[in-house]
Amino acid sequence: MNQPIQPVMRNSASKEKFKKITSKLNKFRIPGKLVLIIVGFVSTIWFLIRVIPKPQRAAYPCMRAAAPWASAFVLYLIGLTGSVLLFKRSLRALRQRKFAMVLLFIPAILAVGLVTLYKNPAFSNAAEIVPLDEIIFPENPVGEGKGLFPGRVVWVYNEHATNRELANEEGDYWYMDKNTNQDTIKKMLDQSIMHLTEGATVNDAWDKLFKHFNAEKGKGNVGYASGEKIAIKINLVNSLWGTSGTEMVTNMERMDQTPQLVYALLETLINDLGINQSDITIGDSYRTFRDFYWNKCHTAFPNVVYIDGIGMNNRAKTQLSSANVLVFSDGTYTSTLPQHYVEADYFINGACLKSHEENGLTLCAKNHQGSVVQPGGEAATQFAEFMHYSMTLNDPGYGKYRHLVDYMGHEHTGGKTLLYLVDGIWGGDNWEGNIFRWQMPPFNDDYPNSIFVSQDPVAIEAVGFDFLLEEYTNPPVNNDVPRMDGETNKYPYYNGVNDYMLQAADEAYWPDGFTYDPEGDGSKLGSLGVYEHWNNGTDKEYSGSGIDFVKVTSITQSPSAMYPINAGITIAAYPNPFTEEITIDFTEMKAAKLIHIYNYSGKKVFSENVSKLERYTWYGHDNNGSQLSAGNYLVQITADNAVSSLRIVKLSD
Repeated sequence: MNQPIQPVMRNSASKEKFKKITSKLNKFRIPGKLVLIIVGFVSTIWFLIRVIPKPQRAAYPCMRAAAPWASAFVLYLIGLTGSVLLFKRSLRALRQRKFAMVLLFIPAILAVGLVTLYKNPAFSNAAEIVPLDEIIFPENPVGEGKGLFPGRVVWVYNEHATNRELANEEGDYWYMDKNTNQDTIKKMLDQSIMHLTEGATVNDAWDKLFKHFNAEKGKGNVGYASGEKIAIKINLVNSLWGTSGTEMVTNMERMDQTPQLVYALLETLINDLGINQSDITIGDSYRTFRDFYWNKCHTAFPNVVYIDGIGMNNRAKTQLSSANVLVFSDGTYTSTLPQHYVEADYFINGACLKSHEENGLTLCAKNHQGSVVQPGGEAATQFAEFMHYSMTLNDPGYGKYRHLVDYMGHEHTGGKTLLYLVDGIWGGDNWEGNIFRWQMPPFNDDYPNSIFVSQDPVAIEAVGFDFLLEEYTNPPVNNDVPRMDGETNKYPYYNGVNDYMLQAADEAYWPDGFTYDPEGDGSKLGSLGVYEHWNNGTDKEYSGSGIDFVKVTSITQSPSAMYPINAGITIAAYPNPFTEEITIDFTEMKAAKLIHIYNYSGKKVFSENVSKLERYTWYGHDNNGSQLSAGNYLVQITADNAVSSLRIVKLSD
């Protein structure tokens, strides 16, 4: 990934020295051709020294990383030498007036150059950018929506979550409390879950979440039980570079998971829901749980299990599962998973909203790149580049093997996921998380200030993809931040970025004759969720019969502001979702007058006078008696000056 590998420093003097050295080095601009020659030469020598004595080392991840550079360098030398020799011979033939020979040498020179370029991995891995109209978007939603309200994705946006005037330099970094409003983040998280399950309170919303998950697992309509284990995977990728022990000493300007959101999630689970701290394990399994996360969270919640790959300074060290429980479906590799995944009853997947130079984007599916270990690796040395071969930069197009589908469908990863959460508070460019202001509406040259949640692993990827596509239509340009240089970082437009989403939704998009079976037990994956593309980046609307996209664009916007669940008077509807009929109960509305039902686009499709009733059964028809299509509807009950509403979902028969 062209990632800078930085040494680990053990004392403050070395930290300061390292900062000065890297600061000076960053001022130099080294030509790309010189980099290719130097890195190619070193890689070739290293490869020969390591592999000739012991050929099996060629399979090591470090050798797999060096091999393309070594082969590129050798091919470069062959091509250069061959072209020079042919050119000299053509000049000699020209002086000797052997014109026929010259005509033969010219195509030979071109052929050598073309073959060298074609076979050179440095060129074959060049980004294949495609325009929006060449990205495959199905005409209709594909797959099966998941969740209490199938396919629902909730987007909560509040422009006041962060400090727009962030300097993001020493004394004013993104992760500091002065730049992210803790109270606002907590309210945003609460609102997201309440809208996801339509709970009247935070506790009610989470209870609905747990009950639906357990019902889907065949455990019955039961909520969380004391003693059950919750594993939370967050994204702390930048702690691999520039960390001394557990302290970040460089790259502090790069964003990872927002600490205030991590804190808010723990606060909800522990203080609101009453879950025992010791039953929660949180961290990025093979990355360092850095001090600014620890100091914020451990102070308030000291008995939570904070886990990472090194286990220093009272962090727990990730233990690998005893067996390679993840079997990549192309048969190339297997991998262990963190043991706390295996032991967990529930999983929360906390990703960041970022683009990615090899995968196009990184959301919840790509977040599990931090859950696997390369062959021969261990927790402290985990590096997952061994699976990059199936990413879209390295294998562009559609109908290719995508290992992210294995992550999404495995019983211990996607199979245990209670909640998918994408942290878009800051948003970032590339895996490094270079922070920049977003230009698309409603952000308008501010940070995205957003949280996305879902129970559908495909739908949340689709929504995140649409946001990134819209923002990178005219990619950010900032010459002071690495790789933010316009066209070259248009990563979401790589050819085939959404290939894994389509395949996770519907096996019709799988490679011919291929089967996804991440447990290796002979049982193939079914549909993992629903995929579709929105109408445009301004309206951000989906069909409603696939992705149910709920927008909450103000922190004061409670669920009742969008579809009031409780406007002082409770109404209920059951069963919800429904297929043939639904009973709407408004017993507490003694003076109920009218019931109105609106479709997804806001058009009134049904009205009835219910002044003498306490409940009403609706059969899914309009006022002409015609059956309405499956989708999302809003029920509104009016009584004098009181109005109460509820979202309902009509399913296909």
